[in-house]
Formats: sequence, structure tokens, C-alpha cells
Amino acid sequence: MPNFKGTSNNIINPNIQFLDEEKCRKVHNSTLELLEKTGVWLDDPECLEMLRGAGAKIVDASSKGRSEYKRRVRIPAHLVEEAIKSAPESITIYNRQGKSAMILEERKYYFGFVGDVPDYMDPYTNERRKTRFKDIEDITILNDFLPNADWVFEVGNCCDVDINYTYQSSAEAILRNTPKPVVFCSGNIEAFDDIVDMGAAIVGGHENLRSKPYMICLDEPISPLLHDPDSVKRVFRCADMGLPLIYVPMPMVGVSTPCTLAGAILLGNAETLSGLVIHQLRQKGAPYICGAVPSTLDMRLGSYNYGAPELSMMCSAVADMAHYYGLPVWGTGGCCDSNAMDAQAGAEATLSLLSSVMAGANLIHDLGFFSQGLCISPGFSLIMDEIVSMVKRFAKGIDISDETLNIDLIDEIGPGGTFIDHDNTLKNFQEMWSPRIFERTSFELLEEGSILDASERAQKRAGEIIKEHKPEPIQEDALKDFVEVTKRWRR
Repeated sequence: MPNFKGTSNNIINPNIQFLDEEKCRKVHNSTLELLEKTGVWLDDPECLEMLRGAGAKIVDASSKGRSEYKRRVRIPAHLVEEAIKSAPESITIYNRQGKSAMILEERKYYFGFVGDVPDYMDPYTNERRKTRFKDIEDITILNDFLPNADWVFEVGNCCDVDINYTYQSSAEAILRNTPKPVVFCSGNIEAFDDIVDMGAAIVGGHENLRSKPYMICLDEPISPLLHDPDSVKRVFRCADMGLPLIYVPMPMVGVSTPCTLAGAILLGNAETLSGLVIHQLRQKGAPYICGAVPSTLDMRLGSYNYGAPELSMMCSAVADMAHYYGLPVWGTGGCCDSNAMDAQAGAEATLSLLSSVMAGANLIHDLGFFSQGLCISPGFSLIMDEIVSMVKRFAKGIDISDETLNIDLIDEIGPGGTFIDHDNTLKNFQEMWSPRIFERTSFELLEEGSILDASERAQKRAGEIIKEHKPEPIQEDALKDFVEVTKRWRR
């Protein structure tokens, strides 16, 4: 069991821990019991045969329980333990240029900004409308500019294209406009192949993409305990290609899990680990990111809650389990339920960001989501970048050493003196956090009529960045191959 306290020289990095080693062991043992006793449902013949050959039991549970899914695959504990051991503890993700961009291990964290959801709030008009291809391009240009956006997240929402190719079109808009790593979703195996082919075209072929992956596939089991046939196909495809896979459920407390936080954590753990078994049986050592995004249901409105404190608590516990296993882990932060870029949005997004970093999640996703994940806006993404910079400063901790304590300097200046003109201040003041969007100007110094709230300032600045910033283009030869792939849906 790793030490959860992160220390570096004279710095103790702040962190949170909901599950200690004993509680992690209890959740793990309960997971093994659940997978061996209850099992999971899946319907892919090739996967069923593979699991049967490895020692899993395929049984008919028609006489048991209330589920309409009667076939059960009961997974013995040794298969789970072997899968955990064979999965890599560290995964390196590259950028389009082939340079190392993210090393997913231990408590290293990287922030993913959303590139598309169903609705978009225009930074120039503040109109909320359905997301278009040009909107995805624009917000990707912004995400490419943002210094704290480590990667970009494609979800597959683009309203002004053929509905059969929304995933491909969203990925096209993103891949064209940033060299940063991309996490992508795909609604079917054809979309998966098209998106991967676009990525491979950019880097000179599938072998180059395999050796230096800058794309990661996100897929989900369905709570409780279902592995959809299409998802299984993508799990197989990722394992065969050596493409990193994130396979995480979204359990909803009281709906798809028992109405306890512990029950949701258990089910989410069973679902991501049963996916890991399938993945590692297909190809031992293939790169896999585990996790879950459990949250609560608003019983009044019937909605999944992105801003609930319980989401942050359970996601932190999920990270504890991943550290217990020594596996890279998916995280959630920078999202909210508010329908506006207001105080509620800032509070909810900040809580989830801070807790994800302090829990040691590796890939923190959903930055820029608001309105329960249904809307994005360039201004809100810019605010998230600002909040991330605050969180990063907080997470650095405080360096306590003879050099930083400065006893001799304090003695030199003495009581009632000032440090403002000392070399020590000139040397160190830039280490202190300073805002780019948030306001510190004294009220008396503001011109009449110039007071804007943070969301207004952010929308205005985001619009300027989109017009001014020029992302690094795809190399000319690679662009030809890339365009050739897009002709499959740009008819």
C-alpha cells in the first residue's frame, strides 16, 4: 500500500484521503465477493468465450433477483488480482509533435477542458444555442491557448452535421485546432475507427500512434454491472491497438446503486475492475485508466448532480482505491449544476477541482461543464483556467527551510522595518499567485461604468483570444491524409 502523504524535500503537499488502507482492503474484498457471487452481464460471444476459457463461470440466474438480464458472468478473484498486476502503473501520453505531455502515475494531475456538449453559450452574444462545428473549433482554439489546459475532451455533440457522424465531426474540429492530447468518445465502432484513423493520419500512421499515443479512448460500463456489446468491442479494439483506454461507470446513488455512498463506490469499483479483467485478458499489459464518476440523484428533479459534494467525496474515494491498486485514475472537476456562470457555478466547480487534485486523480475531466453538463461557454472555460491556477498554487504546499524562513533577513530588517525594497522581495514576489481574470482593483480606482463581474470579463477576453490565437497547424503532408479520412463523412 503506497504512502498517501506526498512529500518533496521540505514541502508537505496537502492531500485528502477518504479511505485508509483498511477501508480500501474492505472495499476490495467486497468487490471480489460481488464479482464472484453476483457477477456481471455481457452479451459479446467472443468475450464470453474468452472469459469462460480463463475460468469465469457463465450461469443462468433466471430464478434470482429482479434483473431482466439473466445471464451472469461470475469472475473469480484470481482473475481480478492478475489483471491488476498486469496493468501498467504508469502511462505516458504524448502530444501531436511526439513529445511527452502527461505521465499518468501516482498523484500527478492533468486537467482536461471540454470541447463540446449539447449547448453552447456564444461569447460574443451570450446566446445559448445548440453546439455547431464552428463553436467546437472556437472553444478548442481557446483550450489550446489556456496554459492550464493539459488536454481536450471530445464528447460527440455537433448539431449542424449528419447525425450519424457527430462523434467524427466533433473529433475533427478538435484535432484540427490543437496539438494537445485528446480524450475522445465514440458512439459506435465505426466512429471509433474513423477517429483513430484521423489521429493516426496526423502522426504518420497507426504504429506511430501506438508507440507515442496522444489520443485516449473513453468508454463506460452501464451501472449496475452491465457491459454493453459495443463497449466491449471498443475495449477489445483499444487492447489490440495498444491505445490507452479509460473505462469508467457513472453510478447514480439510489438509482443504479444502493442509496449509500459506500454502495456506489463498491459498484463503481466492481464495474471498472471487471472491465480491466476483460481488457487484460485480451492483451496483458495494455494501458488502462480506471475509475468511476458516482454522484447523487436530485429526488425532486430526477437529475444527476455534477455539483454535489457527494460527487467530490466519492470520486476522491475512487482515487484512493486506484492508489491502493497502483493504477492511473480518472478524476472529475470544474463542473457544476448551475445554469449560469455565477457564484453557484464557481463554488461547485472549485470544490470538485480542489478535491480531485488533493485526492491525487490523474486525468481530471469535465472542466467547463455547467448546466448539469449540458452547456459550455468560452468564458466559463477561461474562469476554470483561473481557478485551476489557484488550485495548483494551493497544492504546491509551503516550503519550510532555512532559506525560506529567512531568520537572518528578519533580524537585519528588525522591528518596524520594511521588506518592500529588499532583493529578497524582488527575487520571490513573482512566486505569489496573481489573477488574470479575477478583479483586485480598488473600487475607487475603477472608472464609472467599468465594473464587470468575472463572467462578463471572461466572456469578453475569451472572445478576443479566439480571434487572436493561432494553434499550431497540422503538417501539410499529414493534413492531406487527415482530410482523406474526413471524406468518409464529408460527402
